Amino acid sequence: MIKVKSSGIKETDAAKYFLEAVLQLRDRLNESKQIIIDAQGEDICVATCVLELLKNQFPNNKNLIKTSGSINDIQDCKESGIIISFQVLDFGQEIQNPYTYVEKYCIN
Repeated sequence: MIKVKSSGIKETDAAKYFLEAVLQLRDRLNESKQIIIDAQGEDICVATCVLELLKNQFPNNKNLIKTSGSINDIQDCKESGIIISFQVLDFGQEIQNPYTYVEKYCIN
């Protein structure tokens, strides 16, 4: 099981936090692991968006994503007015600094 927890600060900070955590665990993304998102407020939307985008890049991924809030999918993210968009993530290239990477590809 992979558990990612947010402190509930700002949306961009949440995106950085979750993406950094997932990048560190990227070798496990193709395994069948349970992912639990423990976030507060709008952070859960950001976390869900980030993980959904990552899931789309791994079609064989059988991860189960559970959320602890009321926003559970991309549609809810759009309706809430928060849209986090990343270009195609290149996991073949070593990413030394996830924070810089998110700042480059995150649309606030």
